[in-house]
Amino acid sequence: MSPLWLTRLSAFFARYKGLPILTGIGLIVVGLLAQFVPLGPLAWIADTHALLYLGAAVGLLGVLLADALG
Repeated sequence: MSPLWLTRLSAFFARYKGLPILTGIGLIVVGLLAQFVPLGPLAWIADTHALLYLGAAVGLLGVLLADALG
């Protein structure tokens, strides 16, 4: 028997299958824009391409999740 939060989370993602993929694309676009905006103390985000890698991981996991939830 799965916990209640896991049941709710899987029902949410079954309803909105494309949300993780769109979130990943959004993170990649924000990371691209962060290259051109001076971020001050948060410049390491643009320097390390952290949002690019995070967005790619979220997008790929979104594709796998959408396929698994049918």
